[in-house]
Amino acid sequence: MKKVGLFLLAVVMVVGLTACGGEDTTGPSSTDITGTWRATKAEFVSSATGATVDLVASGGSATLVLGSDHSFLLTASPVGRPAEVTTGAWKLEGDVMTVTPAGMSFSLQFDVAFSGDRLSLTGAHVEYDVNGDGRDEEAVLNLELVR
Repeated sequence: MKKVGLFLLAVVMVVGLTACGGEDTTGPSSTDITGTWRATKAEFVSSATGATVDLVASGGSATLVLGSDHSFLLTASPVGRPAEVTTGAWKLEGDVMTVTPAGMSFSLQFDVAFSGDRLSLTGAHVEYDVNGDGRDEEAVLNLELVR
């Protein structure tokens, strides 16, 4: 009887650890996030120094349009510089969004969080002149967006 009790305890522990150990990667559906989004934060974080630049906080703006055909249009307007427009394709798998700029052989991957009229895209590895020296450096892009 003692062996059966230990066996059941082991089964309960394994089931409990399996249920808790997995990360929820269900994420939103593509239709949930399709539409036009305005950035409340467009933050670049230097991979080398941790220094940050936020286009929105410094007076600029950014808009992201996610098409139902899985096309995207990102317009970033830093203060004092012309707007930069990037187009391409996007796909959503669980809580990860992959965007591939048109004509490029690389893709960017964001972790996705969605709630109502808020969309968070974080962790994409990009190049950006975070320190203002005129040379792009490795950085991480984090976007907080609202409808």
